[in-house]
Amino acid sequence: MYLSILIPCLNEEKTISYCINKAKKFLSKLKKKSEILIVDNGSTDKTIIIAKTNGARVIVENNKGYGSALKTGIKNARGKYIIMGDADGSYDFSNLNPFIEKFEQNFDVVCGNRFKGGIEKKAMPFLHKYLGNPVLSFLGRLFFSLNLGDFHCGLRGFKKSKILSLDLQTTGMEFASEMLAKSGLQNLRICEVNVKLYRDRRDRKPHLKTWSDGWRHLTFLFFHAPKWLFLIPGLLLVFIGLILYFLTIKGTFILNDEINLDIFSLYAGCIMVLIGSQLSIFGIFTKLLYKKNYQIFYKTNS
Repeated sequence: MYLSILIPCLNEEKTISYCINKAKKFLSKLKKKSEILIVDNGSTDKTIIIAKTNGARVIVENNKGYGSALKTGIKNARGKYIIMGDADGSYDFSNLNPFIEKFEQNFDVVCGNRFKGGIEKKAMPFLHKYLGNPVLSFLGRLFFSLNLGDFHCGLRGFKKSKILSLDLQTTGMEFASEMLAKSGLQNLRICEVNVKLYRDRRDRKPHLKTWSDGWRHLTFLFFHAPKWLFLIPGLLLVFIGLILYFLTIKGTFILNDEINLDIFSLYAGCIMVLIGSQLSIFGIFTKLLYKKNYQIFYKTNS
């Protein structure tokens, strides 16, 4: 089978048929063996019944979480390639040709970019649009050398075998960050295509929690970038500490009539050098250990 369209869902009876019918419209034109796979994450409404009635294959993942549902879906998908998207009607599953074109160019991961493709009015909350997504996307580019403008787009495609080889572990919304971070660390071929984000078609609040999920994304990015978490802050502390040390080692250093650097500045400089050097050493060893573990894992699973 060539393609699986993977849609995780939880109580989406209002929108699941809309998404499935959009996907069926696209697949009818694709003319390649394909499937629509719905991963239900514990719905208590009619989501499963509606999905089966509309011709989708349905599996159930009882462990709660966006990542849990997607991991189960990826493992059970029958297609060589998978395109995943949210079940809230915010993405147009009938317009997936850009993803297919990138697959044919042998890209391993294809991400949507909503900022270039267009965001319908009120489709993305203000904080997500101007703070959360831009900041986290910037950190993702900086930490993992990924040329991506939208690190958290829910519409993305990938080669199943490549993503399975990453051994993704997270169970929540940070799964989206883990997929791209580990893809970057393993030098998979990654690109972007423009996608449009439409207003959520549901009549309730989304599952995404702005602050808690944003914090989980942020901590995940830092924990997988020891250079930026330990090494660079440590070197910066050493640098500032040495400046304070050399300015005050021979006595009070007078900056102006109001500011003088004395023995306490010397103490502060020494402490900064000690803490900074320890952070730097810890960062170096963490980076080496992280790299070694990855090499062992991928050699074992290749």
